[in-house]
Amino acid sequence: MSSRLNLLARENKGRQLAEEWVSLLQNMTGAEQVPRISLLERDLLIEQHKIHYKGAVEGGVNTFRRFAMGSEKAKIAAFLRCFGATVRDKVVLYTPKPSEYCGAFLVPLGPVLQRFEELLALDGDVLEIASQDQTNGLVLDWNPGDPLETFELVVWGKEWAGSAGVCTDLPIRPRGRGDSQQG
Repeated sequence: MSSRLNLLARENKGRQLAEEWVSLLQNMTGAEQVPRISLLERDLLIEQHKIHYKGAVEGGVNTFRRFAMGSEKAKIAAFLRCFGATVRDKVVLYTPKPSEYCGAFLVPLGPVLQRFEELLALDGDVLEIASQDQTNGLVLDWNPGDPLETFELVVWGKEWAGSAGVCTDLPIRPRGRGDSQQG
């Protein structure tokens, strides 16, 4: 019963947040509509993100992981532009932090990646997206306090990891100062 009450409380809190984020995402992406995903579906998506992220960190097959210094932000932007163009027709699941209360959103991939800096500034420190079938995903983690690993970029799934490998000129660094691509 308490989980049902918790869900209702989250939905209640999320009503206003959802309207604000839908409007924001429409303006940022140019999409006429930004459908929302229910809280329950969002919770399952977050669990899948955790599983795939862990697999990528552990060097799983069809994963891509790079770290970049703050001075390499232009390389991150170039990577995301290329990556967005490679899979630009994809509509993806986007889970900003307020999604805990208002559910995830379906957004066009290209415009979200092009405006990653604005989304990181609005949402805090991470950009998380996944394909609608959840077989592919991307996490861009921003750690402004770490000058050597300011950005962590993790991509998983056969299609997206392959695109990531084509789009990067980020250097491969030893763990602790970067990671390598797994194929």
